[in-house]
Amino acid sequence: MKLKLVPVLVGLSLCSAAQAEVRPKTFAAYCQKAVTQEAERLTLDALARLVAVRTPVEADSCEYLEEALAPRTRFSFRGKDLVSLKAFAYLPQATELIASNNRIKSLSGLEALTKLEILDLGGNAIETIDDLKGLSSLRVLRLQGNEISDITALSGLGSLSDLSLGSNKITDVKPLAKVETLEYVNLSGNALESLEGLESLPKLRVLNIGFNKVCESSFVSEAEKKGVTVIGQDTQECPR
Repeated sequence: MKLKLVPVLVGLSLCSAAQAEVRPKTFAAYCQKAVTQEAERLTLDALARLVAVRTPVEADSCEYLEEALAPRTRFSFRGKDLVSLKAFAYLPQATELIASNNRIKSLSGLEALTKLEILDLGGNAIETIDDLKGLSSLRVLRLQGNEISDITALSGLGSLSDLSLGSNKITDVKPLAKVETLEYVNLSGNALESLEGLESLPKLRVLNIGFNKVCESSFVSEAEKKGVTVIGQDTQECPR
């Protein structure tokens, strides 16, 4: 007699879908979950101090904190030892965020800030900036002193006029060719050998290229003829 083998489904059960992380729908719901996570607590407590809510934030005060933050559009957290910006996914009204000199590596959460006009994240540990690509209202962006090498995400920021990318690991600035609104650009302290792409910027007024490897560039002389102030030409690491 032959035994009939009956297949048994394992692993792909309904409970596996239920186990998938569900993103909270409101700030209060996010907060109630985040109070148990050290990295998120740092941000929650910093937000609470801005609006005089007691710290450390507890789950039962999350709804009050949400209400207190609702009218606020400007946020400043210089040197607060922050690690995460995920809370800002629930603060889409933000127009200004200053979070320089922290320990931030990821920009997750910022993709929701479509009204953001000023963003300063200088002096962190950021490597990728893909979460910025949809922030079309940005006028001022400061990302100096990070670990950024790819700036492709900036190519669609059609309102950007003031950009600081000093002291990163950038080798290619061609993505900036599409950002025709740029007026002030700081590219000092990177690994640039070419400025290709910058010749397409009709409103450029000040360009800092100090401490790169731009040894031959006809763009610089042409830019100066058009009235552009070029800083740092004499600091290039060129063979003698």
